[in-house]
Amino acid sequence: TLLLLGGLELSPDGRTLATTNNARDPKHTDVVLLDLESTTVTRLTDRDGSWHPVDWRSDGTQLLVGHYLSVNESELWLVELEDGAMRPLTKEKGAWKEAVFEEDGEHVVVRGTEEGSSSADETSGRRAIEPLTPDLEWNAENLVISGDEGPPPG
Repeated sequence: TLLLLGGLELSPDGRTLATTNNARDPKHTDVVLLDLESTTVTRLTDRDGSWHPVDWRSDGTQLLVGHYLSVNESELWLVELEDGAMRPLTKEKGAWKEAVFEEDGEHVVVRGTEEGSSSADETSGRRAIEPLTPDLEWNAENLVISGDEGPPPG
């Protein structure tokens, strides 16, 4: 029996469900992948703490996962699904509330508590968080990436 605790994220091809459970240790939550055809479960994170799936890259090769540390601090990590390698996306301290891959999979847009919305460039290897909305004097409540290219011409 697989105890699902939340954070359900369906893969782009609809075949795999990323979710959270504490089967390894009741004090810690791991991200697990559930193959919906075979019902095979694969543990993706095997580290102490509270881990949860955040977003799939559109080609299904990477999964963005969050590591909750406290109400004021969390981390975002990228997991390469081919080999399970994990690397931190955020180096700056902050409470990252939402994060999504852009459609091209080259950038991750995040919403945090201190800097508003930000973008992290994965392709350059910098993985630095750069504010997208430095002049806003209010908090962002939600993060949505629009599929359009902006307003129509004319």
